[in-house]
Amino acid sequence: KPGLGDIAAALVSGEGLATHCRTASYFSAFLGSLGCVSWQWPWREAWRRKPALLLAAPYSLAALVSTWRLILLFFARHQAAYATHPDPPNLFVEAYVRVSDEAPGWWWSSQLLTWVTVACPMAYLEAQRRRLPPRLALAYVTTAFLGAVSLALPPLLAHLLLLEPQGVKGGTNARRDAAVEVTWAVCLASAALSIVALPATVDGPRWAYITALLLLHVVLALPFGLACSLKQSDERALEPRRARAAFLSLAAFCLGAHALSSAAALRQLLLRQPGASVPSLAWALLAATWRNDCQASISIDAVLSTAAGAAYTIARRPRFGAALLALSPLISPAASLALFAAAEERRHELNAARRAHVD
Repeated sequence: KPGLGDIAAALVSGEGLATHCRTASYFSAFLGSLGCVSWQWPWREAWRRKPALLLAAPYSLAALVSTWRLILLFFARHQAAYATHPDPPNLFVEAYVRVSDEAPGWWWSSQLLTWVTVACPMAYLEAQRRRLPPRLALAYVTTAFLGAVSLALPPLLAHLLLLEPQGVKGGTNARRDAAVEVTWAVCLASAALSIVALPATVDGPRWAYITALLLLHVVLALPFGLACSLKQSDERALEPRRARAAFLSLAAFCLGAHALSSAAALRQLLLRQPGASVPSLAWALLAATWRNDCQASISIDAVLSTAAGAAYTIARRPRFGAALLALSPLISPAASLALFAAAEERRHELNAARRAHVD
């Protein structure tokens, strides 16, 4: 098992100044965004109003330790395996190949990727309605994509629970408002296509796989960056009716992706264990989570992230959230979250109609 020295050597491995600069830039951005989130999280407000939300801190710390311990082990083992190789595979790409090259493992990986595709637009809308500073929202998302989703999204959701909705003023620039909506539409479509493309291209052209991988890690953060370029008085959430349609479309996509990944995993498991019982198949699917370090890391990330999402929906709407939690094993945690977000947008739409009627 690699020791601390092996892990440290792997982190500084590589030839050329460009390689070291990329590594330094990655960890600088990750640690900088993590520091920003930790510094600006409302510790005193949580202690005064909702002490239970302080549990987000140890929860995220546990996520950081459990996911990154495995990632660092992978770094060290990858470096040792390819130390004398003339052209070693890219570390980042190889890590994702190991979580998308087999159907049972991909079942777990897709749970996280579809969930975060729903969680990002939901958090974006709630952050605007609750006046969370756009740069802080971007720091949360940056921490999620550079560190771990379960490291950043649970404290973000807890932060949102501490903020009261203040509404978002209607847009005064139709072109800008349309640009925001088109940006989200393109980004969500790109993320969905990337999720479909990853297992389909893992054994195909490497450029296609890398393109899907890069898109998936960039496109969902773009709208948060765009929000940082707008003045606070110009911020505008998506129209609830259109946002609800988007979340219902995401729910359908997540349900379809869940059905396909489940069928593929079941098919492969039955090929390995013909005539296996349901408990045996369930155990084999669970065993896929620890087939390698990368798979174990992303599976832990998936479980911790979706659990935090379930806790958030129950905190917001207890009965509805509990019902969606019960449905999650059947339709997927991502589809459940999308249905919750769609219901919230419907509620905002009705509230807006009531206020307009009163005015």
